[in-house]
Amino acid sequence: MSIEAGARAGMVGPDDTTFGYLKGRQHAPIGTDWDAAIDAWSLLPTDDEAVFDRLVEIDASRLAPHVTWGTNPGMVVPVTGHVPDPDSFPDAVNVALRLVRSNTWI
Repeated sequence: MSIEAGARAGMVGPDDTTFGYLKGRQHAPIGTDWDAAIDAWSLLPTDDEAVFDRLVEIDASRLAPHVTWGTNPGMVVPVTGHVPDPDSFPDAVNVALRLVRSNTWI
């Protein structure tokens, strides 16, 4: 979740959970291409000697699902919340809110 936390780049070694999520999805390799991809991706594990500044554990079961209402990760509300009034923000945010509300950007 490097990117979600504001990093400009991030890489996490894939695991069986990642592979299970990807298998059968649109644009995922199929058949022997899938097997070759798993072989290649499996060469990208986290180093055994890797040192992390800290470990953050989040109990996602206690979080409400969220949806974005804008153009960056900070523009998000829980599904139980409300999209803010566009007039309560500076122009750039105001434009993003109006575009999302009007669906003209799709």
